[in-house]
Amino acid sequence: MEILPQEERTIIAKLLLRSHISVPEINLLPDKKIRKSMVVAVVKDALKDESWFPFEVKEYAGPIEVIEKKEENIYILHSYADAEQLRTTDDSRLHTQKSYVVIEDAIQDYLKHKENQFDGVEIDWVN
Repeated sequence: MEILPQEERTIIAKLLLRSHISVPEINLLPDKKIRKSMVVAVVKDALKDESWFPFEVKEYAGPIEVIEKKEENIYILHSYADAEQLRTTDDSRLHTQKSYVVIEDAIQDYLKHKENQFDGVEIDWVN
């Protein structure tokens, strides 16, 4: 059974925003992977209306990355040693940032921090 593009985008958006999807949702994905092109589409759409992606960080422990849209072609990838630092500190040892003029480059590095998977779902870097 082939998944419709909008359904795939919805599942990927859920994964990116909640860091989890169900096994039946994973099974719907092409080759049970998240396609990089779909991740790019989801993040670009989100940054049309918000200046941060993800725009809300739920209860989460461990390293986390967020993309900030500063201006039309300026994006910053923020990396925090722990999600709690996102709210509590400006300690540069716990927070790094890198600027980009191409959103796809920021998203690529965002995904690289996920070590080729997101909640155990492998990233398809080609499609």
